Amino acid sequence: MTLTRSAPLLLLLAACTGGAPPGIRDCPDGWARQSSSDGAAALCLPAGFAPSGDTGWARSSNAFLNVRVFRLPGDSAAVRDWPPPVVQRGPCSADCLSVDSSVVYQDTLPSGPVATTTVALISGGIAGFHRRPVLSSAWIVADSIRALAQGWSANPAALDTLRRALRTISLRP
Repeated sequence: MTLTRSAPLLLLLAACTGGAPPGIRDCPDGWARQSSSDGAAALCLPAGFAPSGDTGWARSSNAFLNVRVFRLPGDSAAVRDWPPPVVQRGPCSADCLSVDSSVVYQDTLPSGPVATTTVALISGGIAGFHRRPVLSSAWIVADSIRALAQGWSANPAALDTLRRALRTISLRP
């Protein structure tokens, strides 16, 4: 049997067993499933988003979402605190950022883990942000795997759209 002929069988099997095969999920109307260039993540995104770099997506110049997968112990230097803070604390110079306001959510993802998601307005940094709406979402995938999504938008309401997109994510183990 070829792969092309087995796809309907997989979908039928998924329907009968109550779950979709990994990576196959329905997207909201007008959204499309997209995979990161490195193949580590796939999620549903609204129209206008396109791949940006190996691990992200962007919509023109007004929204961006990046998803990174960390494998321990190899990436342990990058994941000292979990979940990582929206703004790093400690000594800094021109790159200092401050959080003007923030809200923390507990978002349940499709594969079961709960992500700690922070939505905030940040200011400062080399880019000179002034109350830039940002999102940071972190979750534990497995004992030795962590995932971190970071995004920003020109419009604060669009962060809810990014949170909704994250609720459709699947990661390649």
